[in-house]
Amino acid sequence: MDLTKFEPLRTELNTIRTEKLIAEMKRKEEEDKLKQENPEIKVPVIATQEERELHQDLREIEKSKSKDIRKVWTFRVVNLNLVPREYLMLNESAVKEAIKNGNYHISGLEIFQETKLNLR
Repeated sequence: MDLTKFEPLRTELNTIRTEKLIAEMKRKEEEDKLKQENPEIKVPVIATQEERELHQDLREIEKSKSKDIRKVWTFRVVNLNLVPREYLMLNESAVKEAIKNGNYHISGLEIFQETKLNLR
């Protein structure tokens, strides 16, 4: 079964999840600041499953020593017949090296940036 058709959906879901995490981190920072400025204000408990999962992700992020979000170039095969022979079998390391050297136009490949969350 060819799963490459699902790759754009997977990428989009990862982007949406990362954006939600970033928004939640910002909201939490604002909430913490508000608590420090006004300790008498009580923040409501979050009850939905999605929000609990988001908080679990945030706890993992907070445990990390450093946080870094950056854009990276990557690719997906659009038409293997158009990919130059030097990149076939698909030599991913050769493709990644070409992208690293500024070659963003390789026939048969869609080269794009995606957002990644780095935790250390």
